[in-house]
Amino acid sequence: MELIDIVEKLGVPVAVAGASMWFIWRQTQFIQKFFMEDLTNSQLRLEQIIITLISQQKELQINIKESLADMRSSYESLVEIVQALSGNGLSKKNKKRSSKDVE
Repeated sequence: MELIDIVEKLGVPVAVAGASMWFIWRQTQFIQKFFMEDLTNSQLRLEQIIITLISQQKELQINIKESLADMRSSYESLVEIVQALSGNGLSKKNKKRSSKDVE
């Protein structure tokens, strides 16, 4: 009966304004709750994407380091083979360079 008393004392426009204010407040609360849940879900998804990208980048760096080490050892092996098989003095020049580097 309070609603009827408010309408009698203040009038229909004030009661409608009060009801509109209540409706807008409830609608705003619903929208805020919906968007906060959506924002939280989006943020969690982005965090997972970033974590996955970082993990993949680390794996790629490790693979690159391993590949470079393999390539370096292959290069050194090829140099040794060419020096051993060549008769043009490459092995002597290389030994002189390595002895100068040691000093």
